[in-house]
Amino acid sequence: MEATWVILRHFLGIVPKDTEAPEHPAAIFAALRAPPRVTILSVATSAHPDATHPNKAPYLRGDRATKLRRFFSGAKLWIEMDQLPNPLSGDDREWAPSGVVAHEGKLWFFDLSWGLISCDPNVILPGLRFHDLPPGRRIHEPKPFIHTIRWIGVSNQMLRYVDIARDLDLDDRSRIAEKKVAIWTAIPDPDGGDCDYGIWWLKTYEMSFREIWNDASYRETMMPRMIPEIVLVNPKNPNVVYFFLRGSLFGVDVPGHRVVGFVKDAHKLVAPGCRHCVLPWDLPPSIANGLVEPIVPFQEQSRSSTSGDE
Repeated sequence: MEATWVILRHFLGIVPKDTEAPEHPAAIFAALRAPPRVTILSVATSAHPDATHPNKAPYLRGDRATKLRRFFSGAKLWIEMDQLPNPLSGDDREWAPSGVVAHEGKLWFFDLSWGLISCDPNVILPGLRFHDLPPGRRIHEPKPFIHTIRWIGVSNQMLRYVDIARDLDLDDRSRIAEKKVAIWTAIPDPDGGDCDYGIWWLKTYEMSFREIWNDASYRETMMPRMIPEIVLVNPKNPNVVYFFLRGSLFGVDVPGHRVVGFVKDAHKLVAPGCRHCVLPWDLPPSIANGLVEPIVPFQEQSRSSTSGDE
């Protein structure tokens, strides 16, 4: 059965010029690998924006930053709209951006220590709306390692929040409660009947790591009984969470507390010093069904989109 999604690395791979053709005629291509293996988009030097000064991250410029603005295309012009009002203007703390996901026609920008801001870029007068994290999950300020214990994304067409935390031990506060992995689902909460809506969080499930460690499937991996880092959630099945531990990438059916995929030496496939550098990618049907092997070069996509052909 063909994979319908892959784990995609954020950073592009660079193909040496002497190996670009003929086996890889496309400027940008990928060898799709079934999870939990990692798929890498590879780019030929011919696609580099400045081929005379190549570098290892040709599309990443760490010394520039841009503000979010909305643009409309009119004839052959791009029209810049006004910047949107800040829904957090009454709060003194600074927004610490952790990422953005697209869901139900909206963009959801999130701060893993605070909450989410949604925006519908398709309406004439868009607005930004703030949504808090699940109950008890807001913290005073972001931690440097927060992306290793929290994740926000879309799975099975619903917005999900996952974290590793200790629940309060209400019976004996002197005892340290064990760490658990929990997933929450954002449920739409319409108010007023307009296109904008709030959300409320439903705890879908939680499981202690002790239950996972004690399962035979985990013991077979020979990994230590240590708390791993969250990587992502299967975009098709919210029960399956992928973790990273001591160089290994593995998936766990959390409600079933069993390992469903395991790859050693996965640290070779992520950027040095970056654990939060992969994301789930739902494959287009033509690629998922094996009808198209290479990724269509960006240049060809642009030409086809402006040729007028339907």
